[in-house]
Amino acid sequence: MPGKKCFAIVIAVAILILSSCGGVRKINLAYTSDPVSHFPKANAGQEVIVNKFQDSRSEKQQVGVANNNFGTVFFTVEALNDVATWVTTALATELQKAGFKVASGENVDNPEKFVINGNISEMSAHGIISEMRLTVQVAKDYKIAMNNSYSTAGSKAGRVPGAIVYTVDYVKLFDVTLQDLLAEMVPQVITAINQYRE
Repeated sequence: MPGKKCFAIVIAVAILILSSCGGVRKINLAYTSDPVSHFPKANAGQEVIVNKFQDSRSEKQQVGVANNNFGTVFFTVEALNDVATWVTTALATELQKAGFKVASGENVDNPEKFVINGNISEMSAHGIISEMRLTVQVAKDYKIAMNNSYSTAGSKAGRVPGAIVYTVDYVKLFDVTLQDLLAEMVPQVITAINQYRE
């Protein structure tokens, strides 16, 4: 009798797991500014235009896949909000905190001001590991002041300690991932602008 009960439990768990395969988990991406490191201050009155980043990923909504060691996909993760807007707004927030006068735009070209453009080439989560890659360019008067690439591939930012696939907080996972990227990127953007010479 105990053997039959155990067998029934195993079957029930298997059905539950199989029924969850192929589902979609939808999330609203968020960015928490407070934990990000203290950045250098902007030169007084410096104006910056942050254009909406380009998103060159083939899948614009899908940002994650939860699978087991055998490759079985339990569910995919999709962002309800726009990834490019999420990244652009986070960068603009940090530059404003640093003291810049920030204007948002889309494909704006103004040679009299610093213009920041970027491209997102990767943003994904596989299980509990996230990965994100992007490039950022700072220019003024058609002269490039900075053109760098950033990546969190394999970094500690993409890990939620102790998490398993079914308990991962993907909103927090991507929040921490973007914090990690900006902690490296923003000081370099600020330095490039502050040290720029006409």
